[in-house]
Amino acid sequence: MHKRTLILALGIVTCLNWFHAAQVRADEKDSREIVRRARQSYYSLKKQGLLEFRCNALPDWDSMYESLKTDTAGREQLLPMLQKARFRIVLSPDGGSTISHESDVAPPDEKIAQRLRDTIGGTEQMLTGFYQTWSQFVLNTLLPEEGSEYTVDDLGGKYRLSYKEGAADVVITLNHDFRIEEIEVTSPQFSAASKTQWSNTPKGLLLAAYGAAIKTASGSLALTVKIEYQEIEGLELPGAIEATVHAGDGKVVIPVAFADYQIKKR
Repeated sequence: MHKRTLILALGIVTCLNWFHAAQVRADEKDSREIVRRARQSYYSLKKQGLLEFRCNALPDWDSMYESLKTDTAGREQLLPMLQKARFRIVLSPDGGSTISHESDVAPPDEKIAQRLRDTIGGTEQMLTGFYQTWSQFVLNTLLPEEGSEYTVDDLGGKYRLSYKEGAADVVITLNHDFRIEEIEVTSPQFSAASKTQWSNTPKGLLLAAYGAAIKTASGSLALTVKIEYQEIEGLELPGAIEATVHAGDGKVVIPVAFADYQIKKR
């Protein structure tokens, strides 16, 4: 999956909501300037010299289980094993992440072992999705690179940036301060979108939260993530997230803290 299309897996599930207000197609020169200025508006870990980091992820299983309807075996057998599981994150220079885990506790039977695998696997998928999404805004950028093909429409107070990513149509809505407000994607496999919130920093806009969902032939999923930062060696890095996964009529709240950072810089 291309770095820009990660958001497809976390987008919102409706068809593209095109603005029906009067719009003005910016000429090529103006479009290039708009995108250039937008790219310069965001906080960049690469500009701050980051090459790689490693850290531990610490899910708050007690809080997670408070939001789950679980049985006695889940509370008395599964939860203690999850509390002893350790997750390790490695983020590479291109924004790719590797999530691994360790556990020293052996499940008492295959039924609990399968539940443990499912829970840990789902947590790893959630963490992978978070880092894929987050890295697109702080290491890479969803905005088109110089020389690529795209169009910019001035909607009066907002810009609509449109381009293709393989078979997918991508539409990014920015306000006139170049904050990305919404990313919408359609492809033959799914319909998706994501809304974002930003914090101002002296070094550019920093992703503070996003809400996303996706609809495919096999079902739909919605997700919201709030991000708290900590400064480590002059870099703004995640200190904690609160991910809320909505599926069907239920939801699961997953708080995760990040600690023990090891950083490589230029």
